[in-house]
Amino acid sequence: MKKLLSLTIIFVLVFCMMAGCAANANQPDETDRIDKTDTLDDFELPDEPGMPDEPDLPDEPVQPDISSRPPIDASNLSADPFSFQVSFDGSAVQFPCAASDLMALGYSFGDKADNILENGYFTSASMVLNDNRIFVGILNISGEDKKFSECTIKSVSVYANYSEGQTIYISNGITFGMTPEDIMAIYGNEPDYKYESDSYLSLKYEVDYANYIEFTFNDESLNEIYINSTP
Repeated sequence: MKKLLSLTIIFVLVFCMMAGCAANANQPDETDRIDKTDTLDDFELPDEPGMPDEPDLPDEPVQPDISSRPPIDASNLSADPFSFQVSFDGSAVQFPCAASDLMALGYSFGDKADNILENGYFTSASMVLNDNRIFVGILNISGEDKKFSECTIKSVSVYANYSEGQTIYISNGITFGMTPEDIMAIYGNEPDYKYESDSYLSLKYEVDYANYIEFTFNDESLNEIYINSTP
């Protein structure tokens, strides 16, 4: 009985010692404690990353005042193959030109004259004179939205079958019906671009990628002249 009592006392003492050690092990060290009275003002926050400076934007392009150019003597078109002049029934136009230059010759956008072209955009349209028609590229770099009739014409296509009864010439007296040999005698035998099929031929001569002239032949006869000229 005494042995049992002794063992019981020893067991109780050992259990109490173990419980006390476990409690101390779970107690946080003083150095790990956070003073609950601290505020955010007591901590130094890292600097916020700076925003990059906005890039400088280019100035708005200015619409060239090409309508103020002096008139060209249609009877004496330039011999320069890349002069980009076109004579319509004796009245010469220098491309690029103002839409008003073609309208002064009688060409009209019809019901599209008041169509709006946004600043910085390019589009195409046809202009009509009686039963004749030309196809133009319209550019607006004026800094504001404008009507077709107030924009710049940077390109023009004239076709033999849309110009019946008209007399249309470009430099060196080039006109519809000429042969590829006639054109190459003026512009050279090595065009910048050439496409040929059974009855179709296209010759393109460039000043650069934005300024060029292209001739299209059907059955060896010049049928279309296309001029692209950037202001």
